[in-house]
Amino acid sequence: MPIKKSLLIVSIGTLALIAGCNQNPAATPPPAGANKDVASTPSPSPTSTPTPSPSTPSGKIKNLCQLLTPAEVSEILGYSVKVGDLPMPNGETVTGCHYESTDTDKGYGVTMIANYDNPSVPAKSAYDSAVSELKSSLDPASTKFEDVTGVGDSAALSSSGFMGTLLAVKGNVWISGSMAGSDASRNDTLKKVVAAALEKL
Repeated sequence: MPIKKSLLIVSIGTLALIAGCNQNPAATPPPAGANKDVASTPSPSPTSTPTPSPSTPSGKIKNLCQLLTPAEVSEILGYSVKVGDLPMPNGETVTGCHYESTDTDKGYGVTMIANYDNPSVPAKSAYDSAVSELKSSLDPASTKFEDVTGVGDSAALSSSGFMGTLLAVKGNVWISGSMAGSDASRNDTLKKVVAAALEKL
């Protein structure tokens, strides 16, 4: 059951757009070399602490791929996944991971983006806004939207044919997850993966 990569990229792009509600621009690491002094000031000492890499954000969160490992996701799904090569956001208050299926004949992967509170947008407020935006953008004739219990403090699911998207919030973090597949159990599987991620974040 081959999957079109373009569909997967659109799915991830949608998650990134939704997640942008809680992204703090100030937290995004500057491009390499962007903080170099233009004045003739002494160069930093070789022993200076290096700027954290976007792939290993500093502060209170870690990379989601490290917090919820592919092995743990594989156990939930019942088939093997690996960290995919599609770029995911990682910073002081946001982290994402694309768990790519190693055999799409068995099932598809899962993509998740998690956002913590930041000084300008609390997680719960960002979650509420994301749910409203997602709901208003859907075609009710082709997409089912429902509140979900048992995942975090609050959750909502949209399901349309080949794709399911789940938004959930727990305490100071909210998460968006997406999974492809027409299997009737897809949405239940997505709920289990997102719930596992919330336990780790």
